[in-house]
Amino acid sequence: IDSFAGYWNFSRQYILTRIPSDTDFGYHKKIFVAGKRIDLELIKSQLQNLTQLKILVCGSKDFNQTIVNILQDLNISQELIYVFE
Repeated sequence: IDSFAGYWNFSRQYILTRIPSDTDFGYHKKIFVAGKRIDLELIKSQLQNLTQLKILVCGSKDFNQTIVNILQDLNISQELIYVFE
């Protein structure tokens, strides 16, 4: 995924949870450490242009379903969401 980030039409945002928000990975702004569980407000704060996204979700089945539900609540089309299981 990082290798694609050099292209003008691709960006990525990693969001880590359950890690203290002051953790420094030395990875600049590529990682956002939430320090809490991902919720609707956190996703809204991290997504800038909801109409030009393709979203990859990766986690447990429960996590994936929760995130997909949140994204659908934000009116993001199912065809723009890819769940990696």
